[in-house]
This record gives sequence, C-alpha cells and structure tokens, in this order.
Amino acid sequence: STCAQTHANRHLLFSWVEFWLECLLFPSIKGQVLPFVVGLAPLAVGQFFRVAAMWTAGSNFNHHIMERREQGHRLVTHGIYRYLRHPSYFGWFWWCVGTQCVLCNPICLLAYTVAAWDFFRRRIPYEEATLCDFYPQQYPAYVSRTWIGIPFIPSTPRSRMQATNASRVPPD
Repeated sequence: STCAQTHANRHLLFSWVEFWLECLLFPSIKGQVLPFVVGLAPLAVGQFFRVAAMWTAGSNFNHHIMERREQGHRLVTHGIYRYLRHPSYFGWFWWCVGTQCVLCNPICLLAYTVAAWDFFRRRIPYEEATLCDFYPQQYPAYVSRTWIGIPFIPSTPRSRMQATNASRVPPD
C-alpha cells in the first residue's frame, strides 16, 4: 500500500541520515568491526527466511492480509513453514535489526527494533485470527507445532469472532 511504502521510505531516509550525520560528527563509532560482524548474522538469517517464505508459499504469498479465503488458497505448512508460522515476518524483523547493526546506527537500531516489533505485535494476532477462520481445524494444530520467532509476540490463535484484541480493521 502507499502508506506502507511511505513508512518504508521514511525509515530508509532516517537510517541514511543517521549514518551520514554520525560519520560527520562521530566518525569513531562508524566502521566498528564488532557491530558489523554481529549485524551480519541477523541480516543474513533474515534475508534467507524472507526469501524462503516467499519462494515456499508461491502463489499463496501476499503482502496483504486476505480478508476472504480465495479459491485454491491453501495453508502452507511445508518447507520453512514447517518450523515458523510467519517466516517472512521473522525474516523482516531480524533483517531490520541486522541492517542497523551493520551500519552502526544505534538510534535506528533501537527505533527499527521497536517499530518492527510493534507492527508485528499488532499484525500477527489479526492474521492468525483470520487464518483460524479460514482453517478452523488445521490452523490450531499447525500453531501447536510451530513458533513465531520474534521475541515477546504471543501465540494466541483465535477466530476473529473470539479475538478480543483483534480489530476489525487490519493493522497497516
């Protein structure tokens, strides 16, 4: 959506502004080996899981939460989805953390981590409630054998009818 793209562009701009301002004002914090090396792991893991999620889900992958189950849509539980329910979200979260470590951007590291976590804290329960509605037998069983992989995101799949904290309007 245009709103999501605007947010992504704003985050990218903030990241580069922080990077170049700190290069000019505090050059000693840039180019540190430890944050760079530490950041490579979540960046690489995140990129791998994001791509693997899209590739595995194929035509079932969508950047928007589906409100109605389309004909031919199925619950993907193989490949990377065998272990993670939301591997694309997992990948995006850890990629965000990793990129800011690699750039030695302490402000954006904190801001990106909080913003990404808050986004997924709101989005995942809504999406899981939707998936419970689409697959009332399959999805709860799938949830019991998989994990989310983003710290402190609770696993509470309920149908939208049951969900007390899932808004009728999907999060961004």
